Amino acid sequence: MVMESLTNTLDAVYDIAQAAADCTMPGLSEASCASDLTNMMSHWFSMGSNVCTATLVCGDLDNVCSAAVTKSIAHVASVAENLIASASDCISDPFICIFDIITAIDGVNGLVGDFMVALQVCNERGHLPHPLEVDFFINSQFMDISDDGRRLSARDRSA
Repeated sequence: MVMESLTNTLDAVYDIAQAAADCTMPGLSEASCASDLTNMMSHWFSMGSNVCTATLVCGDLDNVCSAAVTKSIAHVASVAENLIASASDCISDPFICIFDIITAIDGVNGLVGDFMVALQVCNERGHLPHPLEVDFFINSQFMDISDDGRRLSARDRSA
């Protein structure tokens, strides 16, 4: 997860450098600029998904739902990038055009898979406590109340 996050970060920085060249005058290329920016977003969201997954593996924090959602956003950006590329490739090279479209369809399949995972892990119901657990929690809240009914008291309780 750490190496994959590092790779995504470096790829995103590369796309930022490319966008700096493609999105400014005198060499402004709107299609290349849009492709660079959507590819950068795809890498950032993939990194976010990796970080969410790493917190599950390394820190025992259940972020599977957020990992699935951020990965689905990464797939949306990837599909957009492939469709942007196909807009110019379909004019000049039919083979590359077909490749771009099939890659976009693959991204849509990944998006559907992410939605299926998110529907399973994001809709889990919380743990319903046992009635005795509720009673214990409520009673524990009132153990620290002083004689005058206030939680905080002016007198020293350690004596």
